[in-house]
Amino acid sequence: MDSRDKSIDQSTSEATDPNASLGTIDQELETVSSPTTPAKVESSASLLEDPQIAKILQSDSAMDILLDRLKRSITTCDEFSRYIKKKSILEDDHYTQLRKISKHTQDTLKNDGKKFKSDSFERSFEKIVTFDSELFNVGSPYVKALTLMYEQLGSLASTVSKSRKSVKEEYRRKERECGDAIAAAEKSKNKYFNFCNELEKLRTGDPSKKTFTLKGSKTGTQQEEELSRKIEIADQDYRAKVHQCKKLKDELLMVHRPAHVKALKGLILEIDTAMSLQLQKYSTWNETLVMRSGILISPLHEDSNKPSIKKIAASVDNEKDLYEFLTKQGTTSLNRWLTPVEYKVHPLLGNNLRKDSQRRNITPTSAAVTGAAVGASIGAASSSPLSPLPASTSYSPTLDPKVVGSRLSGPRELQVSETASTVSVPPGVKQNLATFGVPIDVLVDNDTGSVPAIVRQCIQVIERYGLDLEGIYRVSASVTKVKELRELIDRDPANIALIGPSSPDHVLDDDIYVAATILKLFFKSLPEPLLTNVLYQDFLDAVKDDSGSTKISTRLHQIAYELPDGPYWTLRSLLFHLNKVAAHQDVNRMTIRSLSIVWGEVLLYTEVANTEDMSYKAKVVEELLKAANLIYEAEP
Repeated sequence: MDSRDKSIDQSTSEATDPNASLGTIDQELETVSSPTTPAKVESSASLLEDPQIAKILQSDSAMDILLDRLKRSITTCDEFSRYIKKKSILEDDHYTQLRKISKHTQDTLKNDGKKFKSDSFERSFEKIVTFDSELFNVGSPYVKALTLMYEQLGSLASTVSKSRKSVKEEYRRKERECGDAIAAAEKSKNKYFNFCNELEKLRTGDPSKKTFTLKGSKTGTQQEEELSRKIEIADQDYRAKVHQCKKLKDELLMVHRPAHVKALKGLILEIDTAMSLQLQKYSTWNETLVMRSGILISPLHEDSNKPSIKKIAASVDNEKDLYEFLTKQGTTSLNRWLTPVEYKVHPLLGNNLRKDSQRRNITPTSAAVTGAAVGASIGAASSSPLSPLPASTSYSPTLDPKVVGSRLSGPRELQVSETASTVSVPPGVKQNLATFGVPIDVLVDNDTGSVPAIVRQCIQVIERYGLDLEGIYRVSASVTKVKELRELIDRDPANIALIGPSSPDHVLDDDIYVAATILKLFFKSLPEPLLTNVLYQDFLDAVKDDSGSTKISTRLHQIAYELPDGPYWTLRSLLFHLNKVAAHQDVNRMTIRSLSIVWGEVLLYTEVANTEDMSYKAKVVEELLKAANLIYEAEP
C-alpha cells in the first residue's frame, strides 16, 4: 500500500503544478493568467456512510460487487493509458514531421534561391515556415508529459490489479475454510444421528435377539453399550465441529469480510482518484499547449522583432516585388534574332538594275504599275516616281504581315498583302513544340489532357497489343528505329501517332518493344526525374525508414501528394499501367519486382550514379505499385 500511496502523492503534486512537466512558460505567457485550475467537485464522502450502503457492504454479495467494480476501474485505467500512449506517439510523429518538413523547405529556399522569386513573398513564407520549427519546441514537452502519464497509468493499473488478486485470493481462502468446517460439521451431524437411530431401533426390537459378526455373536445389551459409546464419541466430535464452523463464520463476518471489503473499497477510491488527477493534468497540459502555440503565432505584445504570423503574411507587396524584379532583371536591348534582313543589291548588278528602271519609266502607266509590283515581290528598291518604296518598309519591329501591309502606300498595298500570306516563318522559329527533354508541366499546358500525349499513346499501344509480350520493358528495341521515331516526334508532335504497329492486322513484336523503349526514353530525357529532385530524397527515406511508426504506403502517399500536377497525374497513369503489365506476369514474365528494377532508374535517375541507392529506387517503385490504389482512386 505504501507504493500506491506514493504514486498517488506524486500524481497529486504534478496535477497541481503542470509547469513542472511542461517547462517554464514563455515570458509573454506569464503576463496571462495561469491555466484555469480545474474546479474541485464537492466532496461526496458522506454518501458512503449511508445506512443502505453499510447494509450492502455487510451482505454476502459485498465482495463480489466490489471485486467487479474494481475490475471495471482497472479496465478503464488500461483504456485511458492506451489512449494517452497512442496520442503521445501521434503527437510525437506530428511535431517531428513538422520540424522535418520545415527544415527541408528552409534549406530548399536557401540552397536553390535562384529558382525562386526572392521577394517579399518568399521572405514572408520563410518566416512563417520557421514557426513550425518553433512549434516543435512547444510540443516536445507536451509529448514528454504524455509519455510519463501513460507510464504512470500503466504502473497504477498493474499495481492495483495485483492487490485485487491478493485480496480476492485471501478472502476466497477464508471462505473455503468456513465452508469446509460447515461441511465437516454436517457430516459429523449425520454420523451422530445415524448412531442414535440405530440405538433407537435396537431398544424397540427383541432384547434376546443376537447379532452375528466376524468376531462372534453379541447380545442386545452388548450392542446397546457399544452404540452408546459410539454416540458419545460422535456427539463430542459433532459439538466440536459445530463450534468450529460457527467460530470461522463469525470470524469471516466480523473480521475478514469487513477487512477485505475495506481494502477493496480503498483500492477502488485510490485508482479512481488517481485517474481523476491524471485527467486534470491532461486537461491542463492541453490548455497550456494551446496557449503557448497561440502566443507563439500571435504574441500579446507585438513588436517589429517578433511580429505575428498574420502580420508577416500581410507584409507581402506583389506590385513592389514585380517592380524590383523588372528594374534588376529587365533590359531594353534589341533581340537581333528577330531583326529582319535588309535587301542590298550587289554592286555587280547595280548598274543593270538602274538601266532596267530607266527603261520602265518610259513605258505606259499600266506597265509601270506592273513593274512596281514585280519589284515589290522581290523587295528591290525602285527609283520610279510611280512606285516609290517608303522608308518604313526597310525595317519593322513586328513580324505581323497585317502591320507591315498597313504601312505601305500606293498600288503596292494589294501586292504586299497578297505576298505576305505566303511568307514562311523565319529560320530558327519552331512551328511545333518539342516533346523529348521538355518538362511535363509544359507539355500538359500545351495539350488537352492531364498526361502528355506520348505517354498516353505508348500505354495505349502496349495495353492493346503487348501485355502478353515476354520481357516487355526489359527487352530493348532497335536503336535505329527508336532514334528515327524520336526525331520525327520532336520535329512534329503529330508524329506521336506513328508509335505502334502500322496495321492492327500486322503487329510485330519490335513495334511494341519500340513503344516501350520510347516511353522509358521520354522519362529519362526529362530535365528532372518524374518524381522530382526536390522529393528524391524523401522517397528514398520513406523506404529506408523501418521504424514502423508509419506504414511505407502512408508515407509514400504523403510524398506523392506533394508532386506538381503534371508529374502527379502522369505517375498515376504509369502505376496503373505497370500493374496491368504485372497482372500478366505468368505470360510476359514481368513481375512487380522485375518492373521495379527497370523503372527505378527511370523515375529516379541522377546525373551521378549511386550504386547504394539503386536497390532503394527499385523499392520505391515497388511500394508505389503496391500502394497505387491507396494513393489514387482505383480505375473502374
